[in-house]
Amino acid sequence: MNRNEPGADRLGCTEFRRHLREIDRRTFVRAGMLGATGLAMSDLLRLEAQETKPASRAKSVIILWMRGGPSQHETWDPKPQAPAEIRGAFRDIPTAVPGIRICELLPMSARLMKKWSIIRSLTHEDAGHSSGDQLCFTGYPAGANPEHNIAPSCGSIVSRQLGNSNPRLPAYVMIPSLVPGADAGWLGPAYRPFETQADPAREGPFSVPNLQAPQALSVSRLDDRKSLLSNFDGLRRSMDQSGQMDAMDEFNKRA
Repeated sequence: MNRNEPGADRLGCTEFRRHLREIDRRTFVRAGMLGATGLAMSDLLRLEAQETKPASRAKSVIILWMRGGPSQHETWDPKPQAPAEIRGAFRDIPTAVPGIRICELLPMSARLMKKWSIIRSLTHEDAGHSSGDQLCFTGYPAGANPEHNIAPSCGSIVSRQLGNSNPRLPAYVMIPSLVPGADAGWLGPAYRPFETQADPAREGPFSVPNLQAPQALSVSRLDDRKSLLSNFDGLRRSMDQSGQMDAMDEFNKRA
């Protein structure tokens, strides 16, 4: 609309006021401070990401994977009403949940029955352990080779979604080593579990290999290597000023 036309100023003021309502106060202040301090939006986003937040207790899940362990008769499903040749050799005992009975060898589990669940609906056509592993870890049937993942395991998905929340520790750990079904599948090797290669159930001290620095590598020498790596990163950023989005970090992309 031409400003000389009747009603043009009134319409323009209305549009301007509507636009102002869409800009909250914080956005306005942020934009003003950016200009005053010479910060780019990507710099501000990067600083906000580094802002310390109130510490909260980390949540974790421990899966005890008894591959080839006791049968259901000696654990959660003793089948007390079945014929003698079918039911387990041990007695069944009541639990904290009326109607649920488990093997007499698990009295502590029976007392905590209100805090956990027995899942009886799992089944698979291939009776092999690896096929069952794939189904339980990924939720999908195994592929042509049950020993290797196609779909990612639940641990790899957690690593992909939450791995950045605490970069000092691996988000997905397996003790002592990888088993079928527990790999990253199509998510890629970056989300494979960290394998301790040490088993606390074995005799002797539990020591994870390759976590100690070589004796010949001093702290000052390690700092020199970190400085060299930082310089290489700076060189890469300098060479990537051609506008290629693939070379930008997450904060530049968001800005």
